[in-house]
Amino acid sequence: MNDIGKLVKALSFIEEFVETTTTLATERNVQSLLSKVLASARNFTNCEAGRVYVLDVTKTKLQLRISQWEGGEPQNDWYRIRDFGQMGSSAANDPLMFCGMTSSVVLIDDVYRYTGFDLEYIYQHDQVNGTRTQSLILVPLRDHDKQTIGVLELVNAKDAYNRRYVSFKSLEPIICAFAAQAAVCINNALLIETNSHLIELLNDTNQRLEKENRFLKARNSRNPDYNIIGQSEAMQRVFRLMEKAMDTAVSILLTGETGTGKEVFARAIHENSVRKHKPFVTQNCAALPEQLLESELFGYKKGAFTGATSEKKGLFELANGGSIFLDEIGDM
Repeated sequence: MNDIGKLVKALSFIEEFVETTTTLATERNVQSLLSKVLASARNFTNCEAGRVYVLDVTKTKLQLRISQWEGGEPQNDWYRIRDFGQMGSSAANDPLMFCGMTSSVVLIDDVYRYTGFDLEYIYQHDQVNGTRTQSLILVPLRDHDKQTIGVLELVNAKDAYNRRYVSFKSLEPIICAFAAQAAVCINNALLIETNSHLIELLNDTNQRLEKENRFLKARNSRNPDYNIIGQSEAMQRVFRLMEKAMDTAVSILLTGETGTGKEVFARAIHENSVRKHKPFVTQNCAALPEQLLESELFGYKKGAFTGATSEKKGLFELANGGSIFLDEIGDM
């Protein structure tokens, strides 16, 4: 290829590079962006496979977020999550962790002849998935503050004719330049994702607080004497108990002699509760014959028994959403 041909090829590559990075900058979905980043990196380097790892919010774990291989993603991809804290000093002997911790490029031309880092995870991956890792490069993804946010891993670069594997060495400047642009896009998308999540949490919290505020305002607007005369300490204790009970969904047992006003207190609890706009139903249980107790409380369907010529709603159904006061319940 003459000099003009080389120049045309270089200009074409630069144009493609700029177009790709511009497209990435407009993507806001993190997972979609990572997929495009990895596909673009593989396209620029003509490599068989790749992975993108992203640091979690604690900056202590590298998580595999996307993996691409020719012929489809392997079913068993190792290294889903790598924990700096758990690995301790052995992390420095792990190429992926070394790249993430030191922001250094790791380049290996022949994986099965290499004697530096511990590459056992690659050997296991190849054995399980029937793949063959020849060469790889690990490049740190660093944001505009030069803080590492993840790692780009590319595997098995091939020549232009796809005839043989080649070293990533000559491609390293291109990969690093692309990784620098991609990292900024990824960091922006991660920030947007985090902010969106925080906004959702804030909206949920605001709705809950507004609901609690409405409840408290309604509670504070109640008549404090409940239309019941009584200023003694004993009555004040009763009022405090009523205050605690009125907005619960539990059954309340009112005890006292006949004529002491149990129904008055029951009605006061109902009329000062969130159920005040629903029915308040009363029933003197002592006046109900045992044979009619079930049908009065729960109702019956037409034809359920002899004489049931129409459907009858029970007291519990009539009081639905409100309160039911069963007087003299001890006589049931």
